[in-house]
Amino acid sequence: RNGKKAAAPEQGDRIFALDIGTRTVVGIIGERDGDNFKVLECVSKPHTRRAMVDGQVEDIKQVAKIVGEVKSYLESKIGCTLQRACIAAAGRALRTVNISKEFDISDSEIITEEMVASMEMETISLAQTQLDEETKDGGTLFYCVGHNVVSYLLDNYKMISLTGHKGQKAQINMVVAFLPGIVVDKFSDILVVQ
Repeated sequence: RNGKKAAAPEQGDRIFALDIGTRTVVGIIGERDGDNFKVLECVSKPHTRRAMVDGQVEDIKQVAKIVGEVKSYLESKIGCTLQRACIAAAGRALRTVNISKEFDISDSEIITEEMVASMEMETISLAQTQLDEETKDGGTLFYCVGHNVVSYLLDNYKMISLTGHKGQKAQINMVVAFLPGIVVDKFSDILVVQ
């Protein structure tokens, strides 16, 4: 050996989740096991001083320090470098939009995964437009941070999936979650600082 330290393996398909709360930061590492989620390691660290107030970041450097400690602990336990994270934070500022959008699919032979993805993106875009209209006087910019399809309908019949089917009309019912830009920017800063 020439004294060089071997690089730690990468994260791969492991999921690194962070819950940045008012009192603690919780980190979880897991992986998909079929339809289940298998927890490999978890840790909870309290903020050493009041860095969060009602779910909002007050002290970016202090929150980043705790996030860094959680990340380092988990990396040492599982022996890999964590590069991507799913973050749960700022629930008080979260805005949700329930939205439905219909699509004429009568010209389509078979509905493909790409078509469904495109329809979902159009539905998310409609939710963004609706929220922008509701908040235009406040001047707050909102970012989409997640979405969940509540149901798909094909010719007014509820479906688990649209892919592979034929029909005249498809409908997507969805809940779309948004956070104000200032909240998203603060959490971006935390991950960059740490």
